[in-house]
Amino acid sequence: MLFTKSYITRENELRNSITLAQESSREGLIEEDIISNVFKELLTVQLNNISRKNTVTVSFNHAELADRDYSKFMSNYLSYIENAYMQLTNMRISADFNNTFKIQPYKTIFEIKGNNMSFYFSPPFTNINSIDISLKLGTLRDGTCAQPADDGGNNPIITVNIEDVAGWTCANSQLLSPIEDNNRLNGQQFYLATLDPPGYIEIKFGQVEGTNGIFTVLTSNTTANITQLNVDYDLSATKVFLESGSISINNKTSRIILAQE
Repeated sequence: MLFTKSYITRENELRNSITLAQESSREGLIEEDIISNVFKELLTVQLNNISRKNTVTVSFNHAELADRDYSKFMSNYLSYIENAYMQLTNMRISADFNNTFKIQPYKTIFEIKGNNMSFYFSPPFTNINSIDISLKLGTLRDGTCAQPADDGGNNPIITVNIEDVAGWTCANSQLLSPIEDNNRLNGQQFYLATLDPPGYIEIKFGQVEGTNGIFTVLTSNTTANITQLNVDYDLSATKVFLESGSISINNKTSRIILAQE
């Protein structure tokens, strides 16, 4: 349904773009038409804002972790652009993007894969101050929320807020090292078992499956809507922006900038 809706939106906007082509750059209009809202519509990821004060905070206020093949959504859309859409516009179009994007200049890679979502931070990881996430589950909780041991020091503070379908909530915060395996003895970090059907949600930060600097949300037999996700960094000398691949129209290639300060 999301994919079909996006196609319809794109083709309606395309007709408007062609109508306005005499008043502006046709290539620019086509590029905007292809990229506009695609990541929100197909990946369900919505940026709230990028704010700069003593630190820089990149804030998202929506993402859906559900049984969807987001990678296939983007692959199919890319195929549509390079075939049917290209014929409609009578332009040479090629693009390179998928179910990921980067937070620049921090080189943080965001990836959403169905029920799971991950941030891959770039070493040496010293510019990460905090990560704050709030989630609403589509199922009931089974028991109470677990959390990993606190690493202390100058490590990032990880805050996790979970609400189940009945409105029950839990909140936990710990200082966690990005270069340590923060699993408890049972292999869990921030963890909550769920009911009807039996499943779980887990949030991890640190060394995950042998790789340092990963923040990941893992679910099983439950859906989770991310209602708030803030990643706070040290100040950067340049403006912060979200980048995802590139697009070429009539051999003119440009980076895909999803949002920026």
